[in-house]
Amino acid sequence: MSEWIKIWTTEYSMFSTWLFCQEFVHSCKEIFGYGYNKIIIKYVQGMATAYRRKEENDFFSKTVANKFAKNPKLLEATITELRETIDKIREYMELSPGSFLKEYYEFKKYHWKMAPLYMGIAWAAEFIDEIYPEKKKRAEVFEKLQEARKFSEKIYHPLEEFVQKVLAYIAKGNYGIEIRGVTTPEFEEYLETKKLPDKEILKSRFESSILIAEKENRFVDFAPEIDFKETNEIKGKGVGNGKVIGKVRVAFNLEEAKKTQEGEIIVTTMTRPEWIVYMKKSAGFITDAGGILAHAAIVARELNKPCIVGTNNASEILKDGDLVEVDAENGVVRKL
Repeated sequence: MSEWIKIWTTEYSMFSTWLFCQEFVHSCKEIFGYGYNKIIIKYVQGMATAYRRKEENDFFSKTVANKFAKNPKLLEATITELRETIDKIREYMELSPGSFLKEYYEFKKYHWKMAPLYMGIAWAAEFIDEIYPEKKKRAEVFEKLQEARKFSEKIYHPLEEFVQKVLAYIAKGNYGIEIRGVTTPEFEEYLETKKLPDKEILKSRFESSILIAEKENRFVDFAPEIDFKETNEIKGKGVGNGKVIGKVRVAFNLEEAKKTQEGEIIVTTMTRPEWIVYMKKSAGFITDAGGILAHAAIVARELNKPCIVGTNNASEILKDGDLVEVDAENGVVRKL
């Protein structure tokens, strides 16, 4: 039976979620020669959680890492293209919503490239020890991947804010927050017809839905693959050195992260750049999603704090105030 892993959880409109899913399946294949066969998205009140098969994720990561190792110029070209693509997307984000609608299909061409380029860089690092046995070369490549990852991470939150601004514009005051339930095809249909789906359909989808991305995207009622069993054993990938003991602070968004007290352990689905002030106050981090180039992992190395990423379900098991030991050397969280 396939093992499914949580890749990210963040506040996304269904428009962005839908588009990213198609890019994981199709655009990754166009750029790197391999795309994912299936992505599952659990969507609840505007929070999208993405799951992929571990074997597919590992295969994609290793495939891209091998391509970079065999052709160093490809690594440099991928980093350059990612930076240029993000810079171009920022230009579209400067437009007014009305002007953006006229330029949407040109914008989409760059968005279509951004996600796979970003993913290739972020996930290739997972196999860097295996593919680059020479320590100096491995450190050099890792530094390039990490710097590209840090640059690109900063686009996602502002881009989503811009997308939501555009969605509010087309709602014309007739829809509330449920306008964020519009899919990419429905948005494109609006550009042609100026018609949007029924408000109740969008509201239901925004409140709770499951999206399956394969050759085509589709909504389903249930996905047993991601029905994780609760356990007191929490394992992931350790980043940083040593161990630390502290009380848990569960945070799913920036407002909750602001409650972090000195010496607490931040437990979350994934961290974001705007959390850095509160991460500095904490003693360590535990995330459900991510790999060694996840935002939390990068910050852990920079601040020399223990961190465990990719636990899948730490944020579902641990509660505020729980006393835990974060063992970064062994990738284990122990509830005390």
